[in-house]
Amino acid sequence: MCIVGVALNHHPEYPFILASNRDEFLHRPTKNAYWWDDGILAGQDLDMLGTWLGMTKSGKLATLTNVRREEAQSSFPHSRGELVTSYLRDERAFYARLNEKEHFAGFNLLYGDITSLQYVSNHNELDSILTSGVHAMSNGNLDDKWPKMRALESKITDSKSLKGDDLTGYLFHSLANAEPYEASSLPKTGVSDELERSLSSIYIDIEGYGTRTSTVILVDRNNKCTFIERDHAAKNSVSHSFTLNRKTR
Repeated sequence: MCIVGVALNHHPEYPFILASNRDEFLHRPTKNAYWWDDGILAGQDLDMLGTWLGMTKSGKLATLTNVRREEAQSSFPHSRGELVTSYLRDERAFYARLNEKEHFAGFNLLYGDITSLQYVSNHNELDSILTSGVHAMSNGNLDDKWPKMRALESKITDSKSLKGDDLTGYLFHSLANAEPYEASSLPKTGVSDELERSLSSIYIDIEGYGTRTSTVILVDRNNKCTFIERDHAAKNSVSHSFTLNRKTR
């Protein structure tokens, strides 16, 4: 039940902001964000060798969340993490995969670059292009009005007066909100009301499952990118700062 918030051309100093939590089973082996040999900056799922969020120095970026479906995960021939890595490596292979969306378990995907993101899913027909504003994606549709999605959107919207360490600290604090919401305000996603409420907070912590990492990405008007990932289990963080290989706006 991951969550992603993005702001494009909203903040006066940072044309691109991303704040995201990755929720996963605690036993699933994972490597913290690092530069892969082929120029991708991403964490890595060591089971399937894909990723949930990655970018390159050219400003290309992709991230996904899961969508709960009735079918068993094992019934799908491809891992959702392939969508992110294929977009960052080889767009021809990526679009071939998108033409076979039914071969993946349920997903929401944002892909593009820091100026424009395309939304696509294999559980709805709501393809959208995002070029401005604040948006949230979790496990329903893009910009659904789930309480935690509205809360993260609101926090990002209200961050316009902050910058630098104050902004990253504020966003990480927002991603750490573990307060659940009342059952009457929650969507019905096919689980019990008790579990629905346990999964309703921005930060999730239940037995065997929860928020593994939080990630904040900032890109300023000089194309300086700051990518910070916090690993909650290991209680550490990795930070990467670099200049994007693109023209300054």
